Amino acid sequence: MPWLAVSDQALIFPNARTFEEPAEQEACMREWIRKRTGLSPDFEIVWYPGALPHVPAPALQRDGRAENHPALQRPCMRILR
Repeated sequence: MPWLAVSDQALIFPNARTFEEPAEQEACMREWIRKRTGLSPDFEIVWYPGALPHVPAPALQRDGRAENHPALQRPCMRILR
């Protein structure tokens, strides 16, 4: 998963949520998976440095997320074997 700077995290997560460390975000992701699927996410998450291109203010939605920004339309998850 891409690890974004805190300033970029605030643009894509609901309520401008941020994480100081990858482990904090990983715990949140695993809880989100458990709540929505009822499954225990038993897989390794590997982080790499990520960057979000500049997001112009009009691209931001009312909830503060940049969902419509073209950079976020591309898949960002890779499964390595």
